Amino acid sequence: METLLTYIAVPFGSDMLLKCGITGKDLHKRERPVLPEATGLIAGIVLCLFLPRSSILLCTLAGLWIGALDDTIDLQWRYKLLLSAVAYVPLYQNLTTVLLFGNLIYLGPLYHVYMLLWCIWCGNAINIYAGINGIEVGQCLIIAIGLLWVVDDTRTIISFIGVCVALLWYNFYPAKVFVGDSWCYMSGMFFVAVAQHETESLAIMMLPQIINTLQSLPELTGYCECPRHRMPKYDENQDKLVTSGYGTLINVILRIYGPMHEKTLCIVLLVIQSVFVFLACVLKSQY
Repeated sequence: METLLTYIAVPFGSDMLLKCGITGKDLHKRERPVLPEATGLIAGIVLCLFLPRSSILLCTLAGLWIGALDDTIDLQWRYKLLLSAVAYVPLYQNLTTVLLFGNLIYLGPLYHVYMLLWCIWCGNAINIYAGINGIEVGQCLIIAIGLLWVVDDTRTIISFIGVCVALLWYNFYPAKVFVGDSWCYMSGMFFVAVAQHETESLAIMMLPQIINTLQSLPELTGYCECPRHRMPKYDENQDKLVTSGYGTLINVILRIYGPMHEKTLCIVLLVIQSVFVFLACVLKSQY
């Protein structure tokens, strides 16, 4: 049901976004088509309709709200970080343990600091690991499938996967829509909420995002030039993407393997994501 409703709602919502001027150009195509932006907001609303009333729903709504604000009024980084920290409030609880290598570790008050950092990082990490058709939704779909084997609340994860599949249909190459920051922040908060006591497994699954974040630090902290978009460059003659030199995992892959077609590059990145998700599931099964 989630998949069908998202499949129907995205085109309807896309028309409204186009009329409101919430759009973006697909710079990796010769025609530079103008596509509706922030369709992750539509998918996120559908998802929230199927989530039970719980801390997971509240945290997911908080992420969706942050992303929607960023899509419409372009929030400054300090406000995004602050609002991401506030999103931890629904997750506050007295159980302050995490699972580490099969052992329950009691963190006490440090647990709240730990989870606060997760809330700040997770949505932002997905948001900066982006820039080609399909990568934002694709990485989230693979992580969510992995979480099925890690967390107990599988029904909630299945709802996310159902929405994700339909949105990927429109966002995969050649994209008909852009998902915007709405999808990235919502997904990050959702992952933290469902895996808050299984963050060891989530961290392994998100090692590509961790690597991308570490590579991005010089630019994000202002040590190096940081443009609004750090996407690869598009070579029209070859119809391939080439490295732009900025500090992202996407550019590293292009430096190592050379120019790639956008669809091929996305598949390579999703295969890498799948390897780490598989590794997390294998390690989880050992404990």
